[in-house]
Amino acid sequence: MKKLVITLLTCLLTFNALPSNAAGHIHSSSSQSKIKAGIHPSSTVSQKNAVRKAQEYLAYQAFSKKGLIDQLKFEGFSTKDATYAVNHITVNWNKQAAKKAKEYLKYQSFSRSGLIDQLVFEGFTQSQATYGVNKTGL
Repeated sequence: MKKLVITLLTCLLTFNALPSNAAGHIHSSSSQSKIKAGIHPSSTVSQKNAVRKAQEYLAYQAFSKKGLIDQLKFEGFSTKDATYAVNHITVNWNKQAAKKAKEYLKYQSFSRSGLIDQLVFEGFTQSQATYGVNKTGL
């Protein structure tokens, strides 16, 4: 169900006219973080599309590196292209963990250790998960 919702949101985001420069920079109003892409001119079309799709996801939802690769694979990108995309954008994974922790707490109650475990389950490292939970004040 979660992937269906993410897919629908991505479609809405995609068809609501992203700025023409979206391939280079996307600003997320909720996290105020800039996602930069390092797309090489020799990149394949599929790699470039995977980078843009990764940026679209990060513009409205937090992901771990592993979670973002998995989501791109779910969208039909090869493991190689999904990994390329995630390795060619600049993302602060600690900030992503903090954003994801806040997303969880907005709708569910967690103990500190339970939220850390959930973030680790989502693909964040133990260090990233702990950082994210610390930022919530839990």
